[in-house]
Amino acid sequence: MMEELTRYFHRVIPDSDFISLRIGLVESADAPHLFRVDDPLGLPFVNLARVMFGDLLKALDCAVAAPPRPGVRVFNAVTPLANCGDPVPAVLRSCLGSRADQLDLSWYERPGHSYDALYATENIQSRLSFSPAESTRGQIGDGSSPTSGVA
Repeated sequence: MMEELTRYFHRVIPDSDFISLRIGLVESADAPHLFRVDDPLGLPFVNLARVMFGDLLKALDCAVAAPPRPGVRVFNAVTPLANCGDPVPAVLRSCLGSRADQLDLSWYERPGHSYDALYATENIQSRLSFSPAESTRGQIGDGSSPTSGVA
């Protein structure tokens, strides 16, 4: 609703600048719980898309410091790796059952992408120069692709 409201205000005042951050579930634990196939997670698109508290503060700082630019910019403030110990397709299939068949999970089945984020992080990296230092899944440089997601 807030994104639509900012789009409305931008139409009314075309030279206005709005940045919306879609913030993942904020995690502050040193060793966050990783969801697995045998661990029901309830709300997968919330539980798998997290951000560490320190990184969220950095994302907010990057948004505030961004040079003004007319328009509405929307970014996902989440870690570039899903919060799971098993590959994303397996975790989603175990949680969603037959509903997972409605999702295109082919990206995650490509080598090196099994743990990619559910939500795209390329735009916040390229346009706000924000790159998370921490992952809720461990070190970001663990061999998984750090940027791509499906939404």
